[in-house]
Amino acid sequence: MKVKIIKKATLSNNEISYFLEYLNNKNIDIVEDMLDAEILITFGGDGTLLSTVEYLRVHNIPVFSINYGSIGYMTKISNKDAISSFDKFLKGEYRIDHRKFLEVNFRNKTYFALNEISILKFAINSELINVKVEQNKQLINIYKADGIIIASPTGSTAYSLSAGGPIISPELDAICITPLASQSLTARSIILDGNKELSISAYGRSEYVGLNIDGNLHFKLYPEEYVDAKLSNVGIDLIYVDDLNYYNILKQKLHWT
Repeated sequence: MKVKIIKKATLSNNEISYFLEYLNNKNIDIVEDMLDAEILITFGGDGTLLSTVEYLRVHNIPVFSINYGSIGYMTKISNKDAISSFDKFLKGEYRIDHRKFLEVNFRNKTYFALNEISILKFAINSELINVKVEQNKQLINIYKADGIIIASPTGSTAYSLSAGGPIISPELDAICITPLASQSLTARSIILDGNKELSISAYGRSEYVGLNIDGNLHFKLYPEEYVDAKLSNVGIDLIYVDDLNYYNILKQKLHWT
């Protein structure tokens, strides 16, 4: 077996040496080229998983994530259980949890987001912006706000949740729009069919506003430009070796009683 390893920047090789030694003892090769790998192993949190999107769009292989982050909705395998969990994987005692990406079309290029895209006012002292959202040429709303977040089910527990958005089960082909500091008190999050494409434009008193894709890619969005987004057939396949269901994870991470 050949594996590719990605770790968060603050994590040293010495901190994961125990696992590197384990892979060596199992005669599992660590490769540099993603195209040579059969499994992607990440050390970090959900943010580290976000950094793998560009790799996975080129070579979509299962991901075994070891949690060295803080919350970790998707990275459920703790570092103390890493070796025993990988042993279970090698024995075939695992399941795959598929999470769809958001497919974003902008300036004749396609980008993929695991969590969300956000349209935001660009300058810290700027006026509220107007964000127009349509689906299948039907107007959903024109939000006068600091911006909006468009989240996948996976992203519904990230930036969108902190802005008051709903939690969406990853089993649903849905997306949600969450306004940020809307001028209208009646502007609330809305859940939509993720298979139908959204078309978004925005304008304000500034020359442009900001387009943010998963916190990794940033663009200037001009008034005459459109961003199209929907759920993709492409996604991330997460390897899990336990029976912990999604709702138990929410209880743990959100401290539900």
